[in-house]
Amino acid sequence: MTYIFIAGILWGIIGIFVNELSALGVSVQFMSFLRMSFAFLIMFTISAIKHGKKIFILDKRVIFLCALLGLICHGVFNICYSTSIKLNGVGTAAVLMYSAPVFTAIACKILFHENFSGTKIFALILNILGCILTVTGGNFANNNISWLGILAGLYSGFGYGMVAVIGKLAGEKTDSMIISAYSYLFAMIFLFVFTNFDSGISLRINTDFTSIFVLLYGTGQNSRCQPRACYSLD
Repeated sequence: MTYIFIAGILWGIIGIFVNELSALGVSVQFMSFLRMSFAFLIMFTISAIKHGKKIFILDKRVIFLCALLGLICHGVFNICYSTSIKLNGVGTAAVLMYSAPVFTAIACKILFHENFSGTKIFALILNILGCILTVTGGNFANNNISWLGILAGLYSGFGYGMVAVIGKLAGEKTDSMIISAYSYLFAMIFLFVFTNFDSGISLRINTDFTSIFVLLYGTGQNSRCQPRACYSLD
């Protein structure tokens, strides 16, 4: 339970990095691509040291699930969560991301036939009500809310919720760190397609690139690799 708590804190501080990088002019797509690149390099290195050549031995089913994990839970998730932070702020984005248990519970019911106990249903209702009231403040006519940001935040909740589901399907015989490394690789490839690298070149010329490098390393290490490691340990 302690590791899960630490993972939640580390995942939560991603908003600090997103705001700092946005202030430096880094686009959401470029930010997400570099975040996953750093995360992949760090996690792949750790996995290679720990497992050696075993990291290259994966069956087709695990590779497919890693690709799915990378696309849904890291690639699109990173873009949507960063967009949600940019449009509605860190607090609202974080709350929407934690709508994840609802999506996880529904997916587990469909895929693993888990039962919905009265306690679980009550907890999910509280989760939904808490998200709604925190985001709107009870005022549904609030013009300061970006509904695009809300939709992006809800998808980030869906993507976050699917990490445990797809990870369970993929991780029956494969170490979770190896799965994370490959899912980060696929996320990096997906984000590469949608990234405008011209903005990155402009940033390198006009901005303190050292600051950007440190922030991107921090978001890759502290908000991606470390929480994932903590989540796996619990």
